Amino acid sequence: MKLLFASLICHRDVDIFEYNWFCSRSHLDNGFDIPHLLLSDGSLTDEDRAKLSKLPNVIVEDEPITLYDVPKAALLGKLECFKRGFEKYGAKRVVVLDCDIFFLKNWDPDLRKICTSDAICLRDWGSSLGPNVAKYKNFFGVHEDVTTPNCNTGIMSMPDYQFPKLSNTLSNYLALEDPFLMMEDQGAWFASFYGEITYINGIKCAINNAEYSSELWDWLLSQRGVHLMGMRTRIDGLRSLISKSLSSLPDHIHLSQFTPVDRSISWGLMEYETYHFNVPLQKIPTTHNNKYITDALYLHGGSWAKWELPSRCSVFRAKLVCMDTGIKSNVKPAIINNNEYPLDREIEVPLTGELHIATIDGPGTHLAFLNPRVEISKYIPDISLQKVAT
Repeated sequence: MKLLFASLICHRDVDIFEYNWFCSRSHLDNGFDIPHLLLSDGSLTDEDRAKLSKLPNVIVEDEPITLYDVPKAALLGKLECFKRGFEKYGAKRVVVLDCDIFFLKNWDPDLRKICTSDAICLRDWGSSLGPNVAKYKNFFGVHEDVTTPNCNTGIMSMPDYQFPKLSNTLSNYLALEDPFLMMEDQGAWFASFYGEITYINGIKCAINNAEYSSELWDWLLSQRGVHLMGMRTRIDGLRSLISKSLSSLPDHIHLSQFTPVDRSISWGLMEYETYHFNVPLQKIPTTHNNKYITDALYLHGGSWAKWELPSRCSVFRAKLVCMDTGIKSNVKPAIINNNEYPLDREIEVPLTGELHIATIDGPGTHLAFLNPRVEISKYIPDISLQKVAT
């Protein structure tokens, strides 16, 4: 695979991950097609794994991270996302995201930069070296300066050919008899890519207490995304970001944003805009009632497709029509999630994680589902603030 997202996750972050995973994909073109690898710190339950595995293109690893005998071992273990992504899944680029990144608007510009940089991360407000600055400088030979001021590993990304730099840094550090505290993932990243780090523009780290400064907080909420550092101790900031990201979610997502997990096409192509498969009598593009169709799912008679959808996808809406090139009298009702939907009526199908559309074969059944949309539920995520704060 060319691109793999990855996260280290613990039991208490399952709900916030699911929520922010959906927000991040909703604000990306074809975002739900990007696979996401999840590594556990060892605390995930079977119920957690089952819940996370239901998310489209999410891979939940059975084997937890390796916890080395170092300070902040779980933070160092986060870097194992790169190793597994490259070595086990053959990714060309791995993007590691923390669970507390809140996405507020389209972040394609940042993702393009992320996917073209040798090593990229967020800009931090403070030091990335930890409390043992002298030991860090003595061991790694680098220090924060104008060339490389700092880093925050809430989001970090690199291509496979850069991984040996990080791997060598980790090997040298783990060989120490008495490893010093160095803000493990940040310290390792800084040492590995000193002088080469690129920074993400539109996703900001929220400095402590920023949520209590209207000027600073309003500015942060205008960004493409926010990393709420120390989320579990910042309940007011968490509430505010949940509210903002919920209001930023679209009301509907086009069905084309979700790739079917399985499908069978009787003839022609499965398309979403203008239908341009060149066959006898087919108008290019096609029409319905002498009007051009520019937004539809084309699934001719005898075809079917199945989608697995996130829980926030609450209703499927469309309208089944017969193209002007078809024979309307031969069209049977479509079967959607085991119910029949006839021609020329508005379709409204409640969703519970799955959408299955089938059309009945017949001569001239040239069909289109106009304006296929998935309605998005705006329910507040099931996140216990008391649980988050512990």
